[in-house]
Amino acid sequence: MLDVPPWLRLLLAIVITVAASVVCVRLFHHHILRINTAPKKVNDDDPDPPPGVKDISGRLIALATFAFVFLLGFGFGQFWNTAKDGRDAVLSEATDYQRAVGLAERLPDDQSAALVSALEKYRQSITEVEWPLMEKADSAALVQARYDSGGALMTTILDTRPSDASSNPVWTNFESAIDDMLDDGVDRTNAIPSPMAVSIIFVVIVL
Repeated sequence: MLDVPPWLRLLLAIVITVAASVVCVRLFHHHILRINTAPKKVNDDDPDPPPGVKDISGRLIALATFAFVFLLGFGFGQFWNTAKDGRDAVLSEATDYQRAVGLAERLPDDQSAALVSALEKYRQSITEVEWPLMEKADSAALVQARYDSGGALMTTILDTRPSDASSNPVWTNFESAIDDMLDDGVDRTNAIPSPMAVSIIFVVIVL
């Protein structure tokens, strides 16, 4: 389904929903009419009859409608906010990556070459490994990929870090950019759909 265009997915969802509704109405139409038949009083002096199936079904429908509206607004609001947080994290991570590369290129050649190469491998891991895992919402594999790429980058940084790094403004800014980039990477991976997302969408459809 990831290769199906969004408009076609929407069209398929509409067709399936309409088809299911038509089938349900065709199968249960007579039962619905029978349920809607409320008990009546024989004489005016007779006590009021107990709540009929129609009254009970009306209350259930009202409750289901309230649950549907609430869950629809809450669920899709959460999905929207999570997606926005993910987009913001991607933009911030890309900005910090460019800043780290620019600072690494200003370091001495023996340090710069190793750091730029490590940053390029980190970028490749994001685009070639992490992005496909995020599309599949594979949290376990994504955590492992983050651990591997971040660990390899930090190992290179520690191996090339000079003893006077704390007094070198380029190194200080470089390490700050790396810290921000890794934090943004965590925020990005946290924006993948929750395992509960499918359940919420299913409940909304049922309601």
